[in-house]
Amino acid sequence: MYGKLAKKDIDSTIQIYQWTNDMYELRRSLLRVEECLSRGICKSKCQNEEFRPKDCSRLDKKIHKSGVFKIFPDSGSGFKVYCDMDTDSGHWTVFQHRTNSTTIFNHGWTGYKNGFCDINAEFWLGDSLAYHNDTRFSTKDNDNDKNGSQNCASVYTGSWWFGACHYSNLNGVFKGSGAKGINWYYWRKTFDTIQTSTMMIRNRKL
Repeated sequence: MYGKLAKKDIDSTIQIYQWTNDMYELRRSLLRVEECLSRGICKSKCQNEEFRPKDCSRLDKKIHKSGVFKIFPDSGSGFKVYCDMDTDSGHWTVFQHRTNSTTIFNHGWTGYKNGFCDINAEFWLGDSLAYHNDTRFSTKDNDNDKNGSQNCASVYTGSWWFGACHYSNLNGVFKGSGAKGINWYYWRKTFDTIQTSTMMIRNRKL
C-alpha cells in the first residue's frame, strides 16, 4: 500500500513538473512573439525568431533571474549585459560594477566606448548627479571637462562626467587617496574612497 501511494505521489510530482515546463515554454513563446511584433515582424515569421530583448526591461521576472543576457538595442548583432532582476523591482541594466582592485578603470576613450573586462565581475558597459549635469564624459585621452587649465580625468586618474573637476567619480582608483579614489562626496560630505559601486539604468515606464 505504501509503495502504491509513493508511486502515485511521484507520478503527480512529475505531472506538475511537466505542466510547469509547458507554462515556461508558453511564456517564452509569448515573449518572443511580443518582441517580434514590436519590431514590425508579422506573427507568421515570429515562430523561428530568436528572442531579442531591447534591454533588461523586456525580460520576464517569472522566467529570467539576475544574470548575463544578450540584448539588442537596435537592429545590430547585440551584446551581453548583466541584468539585475532583484534590486527595487528589477529590470536594471548594469553598466558599471566595482568590488575590488583587479580592474583598472583609467581607460581611454575607446575602452569606455567599447566596454571592458569581465561581465560577471568588475566591468564598464560602453557609453548623474546635480553638479555633473550637462557635463560631457572625459577620459585621459579625450578632455571634455569644464576645467580650462587641466584634464580632470588625468589628474584624478579616472574617466567621468567632469565639471571643474568633481564631487563624484565612481571610476577613480580603488582605495585611492582622497579625491583620486572612488568618490561620492555628498554621501558623507567627504572624499574618502568607497569600497564598492554599481551603476544601473532602466526604462522609466516600468
